[in-house]
Amino acid sequence: MLLRYFNFSYPSRLVSVLLLAAFLWLPPLIMPVTLSNPQWISPLFELYLSLPIHAMWVNVAIAFLINSITALTVNSLAVHFGLSKTSSYLTAFLYLLFSSAFPETTQMSPFLLINFFLSIYLLNVFRLSSDKNDILLSFNGAFIIGLTTLLFPPMAFLLIAHFLILRFNRVNNIRAYFGAVIGWLLPFVYLFTYYFWKDSARVMWSIYLDSFKLRFALIYPDDVLSDILLGVMAVFIVAAGWREYLNLYRRKISKRRNIGSILALLFVLAFIYLFYATETELFVLFSVPVAIILNDYFRFVKRMKLAEIAILVLFFITMFNQYFYWYYAS
Repeated sequence: MLLRYFNFSYPSRLVSVLLLAAFLWLPPLIMPVTLSNPQWISPLFELYLSLPIHAMWVNVAIAFLINSITALTVNSLAVHFGLSKTSSYLTAFLYLLFSSAFPETTQMSPFLLINFFLSIYLLNVFRLSSDKNDILLSFNGAFIIGLTTLLFPPMAFLLIAHFLILRFNRVNNIRAYFGAVIGWLLPFVYLFTYYFWKDSARVMWSIYLDSFKLRFALIYPDDVLSDILLGVMAVFIVAAGWREYLNLYRRKISKRRNIGSILALLFVLAFIYLFYATETELFVLFSVPVAIILNDYFRFVKRMKLAEIAILVLFFITMFNQYFYWYYAS
């Protein structure tokens, strides 16, 4: 079964992970769509769109490469910080499965770039429990969050998760919190300078601030198959997240802090999804924390056969959903 197969770090497992992901990304690679500007202000993604890429399949190939690098980064930090077996590619497999779930997520988008930044962010803040330089780590983490807001403005709310993570790691140095605010604001300084140079600062900032207005709108796919897939994944997220929360007190201090950090990140991302999502593809933002949480959850699950069947069914539904959608789109 898939869980046991990818729970080893043989080179064949790595190749298999990438091949399965490539199989899910094959339809958009064959039938790519034209990229368009997002509905919100996204300066970094607009910068990418300005690149002279004429072949649309190249965008899909770049997106797949970024997604694969993110998967390997997430897998490495899970192994390094004790949230996975010392030799396993299971976290990478789970990340690629969740990030490739819907047709909208298998193409270049701001959210795939955000996932890459989130993996670097976690790689940074997980070191808070062992590194004494908490001011620099706090500044770097908040700066990365600031960069994600240049892709999707509501990601600014992750600063709340960052403060919670600092508390989980018993960071009491007030300079670490001030450093976080400065690091978080720094990308905005660059953004203001850019729009000021273009003589559009007032208009763009009013639009930018308007994007933070709360608007509850539960976004879900238009087709039944994707709705089922979304529901199954939501059950996985809630079940694994709740179990990890209930078992926090049983973990060692360092693991407790890291899992608490993941849960804080997951909670704020859920808030962003519920109140700021405009497209289904925003669901891909859950992939980084969910891959780590699920991997840790499957290490201690008692009914492993049921988990194996559930993941296998999830994979086949995902595969069928991808090919079914692109078949009718053609």
